[in-house]
Amino acid sequence: MRRGCQPVAFNWLNARAVSSKAIAPETGSERPVASYAERMRGRSDLEVATDFVTHVRGPAEPAEVDLLAEALEGARLVESAR
Repeated sequence: MRRGCQPVAFNWLNARAVSSKAIAPETGSERPVASYAERMRGRSDLEVATDFVTHVRGPAEPAEVDLLAEALEGARLVESAR
């Protein structure tokens, strides 16, 4: 590499590092976002499952919600039989 190119490359990388630091979340004593457990507290398994589907690919169809409810009930029955 030519020495004349190094300052340009260095300046470009340095500028990128500075801009990425500017958008990095600040750390401190307060947590800006609740933990996963805190966000799930008080929610049913069906709510968590349908919200997951919504997050991944969009709102669940009513038939999908019914299938999720049936699967969760089946899992509960198996678990309670143990």
